[in-house]
Amino acid sequence: LSGKILYGMTTEGGADSDGCIFSIDTNGNRYKDLLDFNYLNGDSPQGSLILSGRILYGMATYGGIDSNGCIFSIDTNGGRYRDLIDFNKTNGAWPFGSLQLSGNILFGMTYGGGLYDDGCVFSIDTNGNKYKDLLFFNGVNGQRPNGDVTILGGGIYGMTTYGGTDSLGLVFKLDTN
Repeated sequence: LSGKILYGMTTEGGADSDGCIFSIDTNGNRYKDLLDFNYLNGDSPQGSLILSGRILYGMATYGGIDSNGCIFSIDTNGGRYRDLIDFNKTNGAWPFGSLQLSGNILFGMTYGGGLYDDGCVFSIDTNGNKYKDLLFFNGVNGQRPNGDVTILGGGIYGMTTYGGTDSLGLVFKLDTN
């Protein structure tokens, strides 16, 4: 929400059936399709958009150059779409949740990929630079994270679907650095 305008994404639909980014007034008027995903620029976005100033940030679960999802930015009028990074399995794959913003650093998780192909926690600055894998899940420390991370103080909190002591998932805390 910004003023009286809502911004969101659909997982499907749009010109290529790969999802879209839209805006709509809070009274239900002035719907605007800001971007149609076309697999190369992303596919099946999940989670919410993050707004900083007049720039929206989000993730597409699939698509992108390596078909493993991407992180993107777009301004609130639908211009200046920018692919900040494409996941390539080595740096993660298939982000399902939302990004979180702290200062000018975005934090998030991928469901798969990474060193053990069990997902990872990452950070990247809002310019698309300084991508860093902060944690690779390996089964013991969690596996297949799903959902959003929460940033509180200097910590990143989240949960995994599987892994941990009984292989039933866990809640984790990680330092932002």
